[in-house]
Amino acid sequence: MPTAYFAPTLLPPLLRLLANEGISSDSVLANTSVSEEDIFSKTNIKIDNGLKILQNAINLSHNELLGLDLGKCLGLNTSVVGYAVMAAENMRSVLEIAIEMHSLNYPSAEAEIEYFPDTILITYNHAYQNSSVQRLLTLTLISMQIVHSTELFAHATPPRPLTIELDFPDDGKIDSYREAFYCDEITFGAPRASISWTSEFLDVPRPNFDHAISEQMRGIALQRLAQLSEAPNLSDLLKSLLLDAPPPIPNLNEAAKKLCMSSRTLRRKLAELNTSYQEILTSTRLQIAQEYLQKTDLSIKQISELCGFTESHNFSLAFKRWTQLSPTEYRKKNQPSPQ
Repeated sequence: MPTAYFAPTLLPPLLRLLANEGISSDSVLANTSVSEEDIFSKTNIKIDNGLKILQNAINLSHNELLGLDLGKCLGLNTSVVGYAVMAAENMRSVLEIAIEMHSLNYPSAEAEIEYFPDTILITYNHAYQNSSVQRLLTLTLISMQIVHSTELFAHATPPRPLTIELDFPDDGKIDSYREAFYCDEITFGAPRASISWTSEFLDVPRPNFDHAISEQMRGIALQRLAQLSEAPNLSDLLKSLLLDAPPPIPNLNEAAKKLCMSSRTLRRKLAELNTSYQEILTSTRLQIAQEYLQKTDLSIKQISELCGFTESHNFSLAFKRWTQLSPTEYRKKNQPSPQ
């Protein structure tokens, strides 16, 4: 069942997209009792306020394809789901993880997956009916699916959707949808939004998959998900992005782009929170290093690379500065003894 609170993942990039149109946050948040600080803080946004924010955004924006652009801001690296996907053995596991964790990020729409002999069908059912908001959310979710498939097949040609069903009437934008979704078979007016794919890639092993490391990373991801009871502030969002990103860790400009803002704005917002990109990067590197030293058998060299160091010697020096222990000493002290 959907929660009483709105998905925090959608709102920060939405405000950034509207700011690019010259639309102020105050205008978007009018009549909601929600402030911009609330959006980036751990304050839960009630579902009625969240839906009102979306309606305000639709009324104020001149972008008729706002949902498509919002979905493009929601890559795997913008949420903990990306971390879990790194643990997946194949695309079947990727989809199961994504559906399992969907409600944690998008409680306003339920997701289901069905397997057929030659196809996979993912459906979205919006719990709160509002025609214009439903259209925005549907376009966002489908656009996000396309972004994720492109990221997951970064070293190969990603599969294209076979069919897409949209749960709103024909709005005359089908050519834009065909171009954005890489799909010609698009229909309107369906009872539920859906996207189908060929099943032929489901069980193809992902490159460099290692079962032991996969299980360890999945455990880390699930532990982190269990802690996500509230929406994070901007520093938490940045740290989550850095944690979830596949190596190398995004630099300031790359992180800002993922958060749908300029690097200058990101610096300013972090300064307002009395922190900086470098401070959060250091904290992130330490957390990554500690998790891998405690919970995996990766070598020090491999861990240093995952933390963004080109030389393992520099990593060891930094780690000792952070913890007063060398990586090897920390591992011996903190890794569980074999049963």
